[in-house]
Amino acid sequence: MSDSSDRGPAASERLTTPDTTAAGTAVADLSAPAPVLIIAPEEAEKGITVAVDVATRIDAVVAGIPVSDFPGLFHRHSPHHIRARAIEHKIMGGAAESVYRVVSPMSFEAKVRKDRRFIFAGFGDRLAPPDQAQRLWEHWGQPRISWYPGNHVGYLWSKQVSDFLIASLAETSPTGATEVGGG
Repeated sequence: MSDSSDRGPAASERLTTPDTTAAGTAVADLSAPAPVLIIAPEEAEKGITVAVDVATRIDAVVAGIPVSDFPGLFHRHSPHHIRARAIEHKIMGGAAESVYRVVSPMSFEAKVRKDRRFIFAGFGDRLAPPDQAQRLWEHWGQPRISWYPGNHVGYLWSKQVSDFLIASLAETSPTGATEVGGG
């Protein structure tokens, strides 16, 4: 059994500079002077988007390749016979739609100021197509958005997204973010 020193840096140390290589991580350091929530797509699918409205101490939000309509996405990607079975078994349609509202950013008014909301999305994303990010952008009052020429995971290699994240976090952080990636 290892002691706590083997577990890596504390959350506040990991947030000194954002690490975009941790694509599957949603980060909220509520103890920092200016907490920031970075919503990675894998975490958004688990409902972390609700934190935007629940956590009143979050000062900024970056929604990366967001999904704004889970049932719509399911309908888009599923063959007809799978959609029919999902409706037959009450996984989709009718009352089941209300369950999906809990994880939909469209169900909540953003509590974070518009100038502290940021979105990035890929023009070539076929998993979470651009219309999903477009709807969130409209719902959030058209905050700053960065469209990169890539697919769902292309942001990992995009200097444009990296620069956008650095600029966004620098604007919202009292110390300013000057680089992406942990040390």
